[in-house]
Amino acid sequence: MKPIHDRMPVIILPDLYNLWLSRNMHDPLELQKMYKHYPPELTVANVVPDLVNNPRFHSAACIVQM
Repeated sequence: MKPIHDRMPVIILPDLYNLWLSRNMHDPLELQKMYKHYPPELTVANVVPDLVNNPRFHSAACIVQM
């Protein structure tokens, strides 16, 4: 992510969705399972038009791949 942005979004692996969404989970050792880097081989970056960052622009053109 560093070439694109200085912050990395949280990406939860599908097998950890239930843990992430659990309101009753408070065990730090269990929660640590989520504190791992997302596998780079599963990460894909797509070029998007500049208009995607413009909050005044709402159109299907925002999701067209370049």
